[in-house]
Amino acid sequence: MNKVQCDGPEITLTRKSGKEKVTVKFNVTNTVNTAESDQDIDLDAAAQQQSGSEASQPSSQLKSRPTFTVDINRGGQT
Repeated sequence: MNKVQCDGPEITLTRKSGKEKVTVKFNVTNTVNTAESDQDIDLDAAAQQQSGSEASQPSSQLKSRPTFTVDINRGGQT
């Protein structure tokens, strides 16, 4: 059984299989990194060099990096 619960920014993902239950909890508030990292800038520069004269637009993807907890329960043991 797979289950997704949303309570505002609080997300809980649960998966049950036999006697095993895995729960992942996280909060998506303030988890988007809007500043580009050095690695992202280097990748964009390399892509522009490879494209030659073609206009290359920077990636507009948002990157969410929430902290999370994982609870693994096997047969009543956590």
